[in-house]
Amino acid sequence: MKPILPDVPEKFETKQLLISIYVNGDGAEFFQLIQSNFSHLQEELREIHTIKSIEDVEEYVRYKKVAWIARERFVPKIIDKVTGRMIGQLWIEPKWDRMMFELGDFLKKQARGRDVFPKPLTK
Repeated sequence: MKPILPDVPEKFETKQLLISIYVNGDGAEFFQLIQSNFSHLQEELREIHTIKSIEDVEEYVRYKKVAWIARERFVPKIIDKVTGRMIGQLWIEPKWDRMMFELGDFLKKQARGRDVFPKPLTK
């Protein structure tokens, strides 16, 4: 299968979450999220040390959008539907040659332990 061909939804919803592709302008909220969770995210987000400004984050989220469109890597933002605020991100790393996907995530510290992900995603 050619990776560019499958239709991949740009958003997914659960009762608690909206998981969707980044859009231009998400940089400011994402910057606030990583700044307020810096020590917690150092192990979760390796790029955190290269992000020094809102402009850096806006560039980061735009590259994630490009990677999504190219089907290279899917990195959607995670929005808490109750507050409407970004609480983290998910990443899905396709291995197209084997039809496998690696999953990862980070959530802001206050969202951990709130049972926001379905059980299969937490194992």
